[in-house]
Amino acid sequence: MKNSKSLSFYASEQENANVEFATDLTAGACSCSCGVAPEEKSLSFYASEQENSNVEFATDLTAGACSCSCGVAPEEKSLSFYASEQENSNVEFATDLTAGACSCSCGVAPEGKSLSFYASEQENSNVEFATDLTAGACSCSCGVAPEEKSLSFYASEQENSNVEFATDLTAGACSCSCGVAPEEKSLSFYASEQENSNVEFATDLTAGACSCSCGVAPEEKSLSFYASEQENSNVEFATDLTAGACSCSCGVAPEGKSLSFYASEQENSNVEFATDLTAGACSCSCGVAPEEKSLSFYASEQENSNVEFATDLTAGACTCTCSSSSGASIEKKPLSFYVSEQENSNIEFATDLTAGACSCSCGVV
Repeated sequence: MKNSKSLSFYASEQENANVEFATDLTAGACSCSCGVAPEEKSLSFYASEQENSNVEFATDLTAGACSCSCGVAPEEKSLSFYASEQENSNVEFATDLTAGACSCSCGVAPEGKSLSFYASEQENSNVEFATDLTAGACSCSCGVAPEEKSLSFYASEQENSNVEFATDLTAGACSCSCGVAPEEKSLSFYASEQENSNVEFATDLTAGACSCSCGVAPEEKSLSFYASEQENSNVEFATDLTAGACSCSCGVAPEGKSLSFYASEQENSNVEFATDLTAGACSCSCGVAPEEKSLSFYASEQENSNVEFATDLTAGACTCTCSSSSGASIEKKPLSFYVSEQENSNIEFATDLTAGACSCSCGVV
C-alpha cells in the first residue's frame, strides 16, 4: 500500500470494494477485512498475493462476514497511538503475539473515560478494546507470527489452524469462532452453504468445533428473538449488550432441547452455557452471578459443571471464567500477576468487572 493513498481510496481500488483495510500495511500493523476474493481464486491464494501477506481473508462475503488479523505498530509508536492514526479508528488491536497467544475483552469503560483511554490504563496494555460502544459490542483479534515465518505459514503449524476471527465492527455485535469444516469441504465453501448468510458457521460439532456470528438483529427485533428465528439454532447471538452481558458459542444442548431453550432454563439468563464438552466443544460465559454468589461458585452449581475448564489446549478448546478461585475479582490484582497464578498460564483474562462483563481466549505458546 502506498503511503500517498488514504485507506478508503486504497480499498476502492480493490477488485471487491467492500474490503475494509484498517491499517497501514506497509507498516506491518493490522488489518480488518470484509470482502470476497476474485471468483477464480481461493481465499488463501488471494491473500498470498497481497503486499502484506499476513492479511488473512477468512471470509466469503457474499455472506456478509469478515475477519481480522493484527501485527505490531512501528517501534516508535504505541499501538494505541498508532491505531488512533488509522482511518478506521474504532478498530483496536490486541497484539504482541510473538508468543503465539491472543487475548480479547468486552465491556464498557468507566463513565467519563473513552474506551481507548481506558484500555491504555490497564496493566495488560496489549489488550485493546475493539468496541462500538453505541452498540455495546466487542471484538478481538490476534497478531504476528514469529519474524522468520509468514502468518499464513505460522497458522498452518497450529493444531487448530482454522480458528477464524469473524468481526463486523461497523455493524456492532459479534462473537468469534473455532473449528473445522467437514473434511470433505473447505471452510469457505462450507460457510457459503449456510442459510443465514451473515453468519459464518465453522462447525462440525461432533468433531468438537464451534460456531461464530456477526451482526445486528433487524431494528424491530431483539437479538434474542432474532437468534431464535435462525435455522441453525445452536448459534447463540450476543444478547442484552446494553446491559453489559455477552455471548457464548460451541457445543450441543441436551438431546431434545434447543440451545435457546436450554439457555432459558439457566438461573442467570444472561450467562449462556454451550455444553456437551464430552464432544470436545468449548464455552464462554460472561456477566454477573447473583449478588450473593461468586462467579466460580455460581458455575459450580450449573448442571454441566465442567463448563469452567480452560483445558485441553492442545486440542484447540478453551473456555473462560471471570473470578479468581477465591471469588475475588480480577481487578484486585494486576492481570499479569493473576495469569501467572493460573495452572494454565496462557489463559488471558481481559475483564472489566466493574461493568459486569468479561471475556477470555486461549492459545498455545
